[in-house]
Amino acid sequence: MKTTIDIKPYELENDDTICGYKVKDICLIAKCMDAAGVTNNDILKFVKTFENAAEMARKEYEEAFRKATIINHIEYPFGGEDDNN
Repeated sequence: MKTTIDIKPYELENDDTICGYKVKDICLIAKCMDAAGVTNNDILKFVKTFENAAEMARKEYEEAFRKATIINHIEYPFGGEDDNN
């Protein structure tokens, strides 16, 4: 989805946001990236790499949580703690 906003910089308020980010900050980042020669393809690669890393971390966290839950269930099958302590 591509969205275009036709607004003049002087029309922006300090609290105008897109997805929680200040529009002025987004414009500044875009200008800096343009000046540095960052392409849309560079941004796409960065976002995909970041998404892949986040997905990998999520899977590893879920697996660790699953293992801990199974071990806890084996040690305390009825959800209680050891009554001998």
